[in-house]
Amino acid sequence: MQKIRMEFKETIGVPYKEIVDEMVESYKKIKELEKEKGMSMEEMRAFVEEHSDLILNLKELRRQAKALKKDVESLNRQRNWLSKEVGLLRDLKNAHERGFQQGFNTAMLRFGIHYYCAICNQPIWIEAGSEVHRAIIELLRERGWGHTYCHQIAMQYR
Repeated sequence: MQKIRMEFKETIGVPYKEIVDEMVESYKKIKELEKEKGMSMEEMRAFVEEHSDLILNLKELRRQAKALKKDVESLNRQRNWLSKEVGLLRDLKNAHERGFQQGFNTAMLRFGIHYYCAICNQPIWIEAGSEVHRAIIELLRERGWGHTYCHQIAMQYR
């Protein structure tokens, strides 16, 4: 019997027990419908034969609906995962931008050149390579500014 069941599964693709269970469930449903509709077995058979295409279509639609429900559940899981990942990327980007800005501000305070506005007394930062930067360099050269050590050596040879 076991061998027959295995051959049945290999041929049909569904275990024998599942087929028998499905048949029993179908029989119970037919009996319930028979009572509910007040139809005899012959009338039920005629009804099923007459509407077999519709019944098969309904079964196929149920199968497709079940498959779609699984797909929707899978898509929802993927969407939730992507939402979390996008959130993490957004957090990472924000952290990078904050870190960059903090580093930039620290570097400007430590190494940046500025002078104070004659009107509001707020700092004016000088960007490297700007017109103001070049003017300051030119002014310092014209006025003879240099390293203290270099001035000391120059004074010795005058």
